[in-house]
This record gives sequence, structure tokens and C-alpha cells, in this order.
Amino acid sequence: MKKHILALAAYIGITGIMMAQADGPNRLLVVDQNQQYKAFNLGNVNKVEFATVEGEVAANLEILSSSRTELSVKVTRTPDCSSFMINIMPGVTARQIEKNPSNAGEYMESIESPKYAEDFTSGSLTGFELPYNTEYAVATVGFDSYGVACDFRAEYFTTEKAPIEGSPKVDLKVVNTGLTTIDLHFTPNDDTSTYSFCIFTEGNAQQQFETFGPAFGFSNIGQMITSFGGSNSGVVDYQYKDLDPNTKYELYVQPLDKNGNMADLQIFDLETLSQGGSGDAHVDIALSEYKLADWNGEMKPSQFITFTPNDQSWCYRFGVYLAPIYDANPDAIKEEIASEPPMPDMAHWFFFSPVTTDFQINPNTEFVVIATAKNADGVWGEANVSRYTTPASTNGAPAMQKASSLNGPAKIAARFAPKSKSMFPALLSNKIVLTK
Repeated sequence: MKKHILALAAYIGITGIMMAQADGPNRLLVVDQNQQYKAFNLGNVNKVEFATVEGEVAANLEILSSSRTELSVKVTRTPDCSSFMINIMPGVTARQIEKNPSNAGEYMESIESPKYAEDFTSGSLTGFELPYNTEYAVATVGFDSYGVACDFRAEYFTTEKAPIEGSPKVDLKVVNTGLTTIDLHFTPNDDTSTYSFCIFTEGNAQQQFETFGPAFGFSNIGQMITSFGGSNSGVVDYQYKDLDPNTKYELYVQPLDKNGNMADLQIFDLETLSQGGSGDAHVDIALSEYKLADWNGEMKPSQFITFTPNDQSWCYRFGVYLAPIYDANPDAIKEEIASEPPMPDMAHWFFFSPVTTDFQINPNTEFVVIATAKNADGVWGEANVSRYTTPASTNGAPAMQKASSLNGPAKIAARFAPKSKSMFPALLSNKIVLTK
């Protein structure tokens, strides 16, 4: 893209005014590093110029004092910073922006951040009310003389703890533990009005919060727990199902006092029973019926396959590929099958018991089935790779002329994390004001 822009600039330098050509491009696209672009009609472009701004363009921050309703801050612009936007945001959001600061200007504009063109030696930032015991950041984005959003700055602070009435707590008793289930008995004390609870694989709660907190508008983990963990009162018996064997979990419990304030989070260590051994893990593959099956309201040829792990297996993965696709890159496919999930707590990334499911494959089609298991020590076994060809017909239906791609597994739905409603949360107030 850079080369295209330079070539266009040279062309404009020769011709002066760029006019749209019937036999060539008629749009100018300026593409940023996130693949977002701004487009211009070349027929309306007079000229393209390049400029240089030396040094940082930032409004540096210092927090002088903080509370839930007011911050005292010092803001000092760099020499090339003509103006800046300022606002307050959850700490988890600011840290995400710091990882990809190219989004900072767009985000600050989207939350209606006020803009200033002067320094503040002791500015008072007001117009908000923050929750208790939560990390927040005061943040700025500097703008140069061309109005371009440049450097992002953030300083972090934590609001004071809530005045808790009494000592809300929840007692937890583990009633029974299985390979994929844990039965729990919750007993809140008299100071607890309601409580919420969520389970995470060990060490993943913070990662889940950092990943999804900004998308759902959570400022702290307690808000995430109360949102997803239900509102419970009194004694509760609960069974977690579909857990992974051989896995350590952490149960987060968020109690509220009589005034609805969040008391300290409680974290309980849990663990499911083990399966498998230290030997070679292996998965047997067996074909069964080949028949027409319902695929989203359409009857299509469907090959049923059963996967059976041996007694040394803790977990396993499998895949089915058209033969030309597998043969083109077998090593990459084997590596992908014997891999860890891209994000924690993904359902149906691993399987732990025998599974029979079907894949949509046309008649007279050669395909490859691959399955790989991991033993109880976390060691992957050798992949079982089996090659087959579907029958010439299914249930009397004639063979199709063209093989389609595979769409399975059909009867196992993936439990992915919820999609975000938006990239960032809304602020508690969009009337932030900085005064001297």
C-alpha cells in the first residue's frame, strides 16, 4: 500500500490535478495497520501531500489525588502536541488500548472525550462516579497540528473499598467429585444478601476478564462474576457438568452485603478426577452408517464415524479431511490436531470419552480421518490416520458429480465465548470535565 501511495504522489506531482481515469483506479484508499481505511474519489482529489512531525505527540499525565468522583491531575503536552483528549476508563480497557494504541483516538472520540489545547498544573477532573475497589485509568491521546490522533498515555489508580456492612461470606462444601462433574453445597452467612459464582480452569479467571471485560463493560472481576454467575440467596446445591478430567479449577464466589455492595471475592480450589495413564495414548477409528441426514433442513449424504480412546488416554482430538486437502499438507494437519486451544475453557476442543458423530461427505469421495490422544501426563501419542472412500450411493440416492467440503462434526456444537457487543464499554458518564 505504501508503494501505491508513493506512486500516486509521483503521478500527481507530474500531472498536478488527479482526474479519475476510466481504465484505471478511481479511488484512493488510505489503509491503517488494522486494515481500516478511508476512501477518496480520485476525481475530487486535488493533490496528495506528505508532512513530517518530529518527536512524540502526547499529553503526559500525573495523578495528584484520586477518589470515586474526582481526580486531580497534571497534564503536560509535548512540544508537538497541539491538543489532547482526556477521559477515565476501566484499567482493563486502558491496558488493551496500550497493546494496540492505533485504536486510541477512535475510541476516545467514540466516548465523547473532551478536548483541550492547554496544559494543566493541577486540573480537577469531574463528572463521573466510579465503583468501589476497582482499577481505573485516566488517559489522554495527543493530537498534532494536523489533527491526527497520536500517542496514548494512561496512569492507573484504584478506588477505595466499599463500606461493607458486616462480614458477608459463603461456606462451600464439595459433596462429590467425578471425572466431569463436581457437586457443591453453598451456605451463605447472615450478612450475605445474595451471592454469585463462576468456575474457571486454574489461573484463567484474570485472562477471561482481561479478554472479555472491556467488551461487556466489566470494570472488575466481581462485576463479571455477578453478571454471569446468577443471583443466589440462601442454601444452594449445584452440580457443574461437562468439566474436563484431570483438571484443576477455581471457583469464584462474589458475596454482596445487605446494601448490595460487593464484599471480598472468595476463591476455592477444585479438581476433577483423573483418567488415563502414562502409557501410549491412542484413538481407534471405526466407520459405521453412510446415509442421508438432516443438515440445516437439507438432506445430505452423511458418514458416521466412531472415535474410541484407549485406557491410557486423558483427552483426544480428531478431524476429517478430503484426501486432496490432507495430502497437500499432512504435517500441518497433524500439528493442528495435536494442539492446545487458542483460548481457555473452550468446549469440544478436547474429547474425553467415545464419540460417534457424522460428517457430510458426498458419494465416491476419498477422505482421511485423523485422531490423536494425550495421556494423563500430557504427552501426545502418535496420530491414527485412516483413509477411506464413501460408497457410490446412500439410501438409494445416486452419486453426486462433485465432492463438497466437509462440515462436521454435525452433532457436536462448540461452546465458544460470547461475542462482544462492542469493542469497548460505555463510560459511567460521558460528561467528563477538566477544569483548573
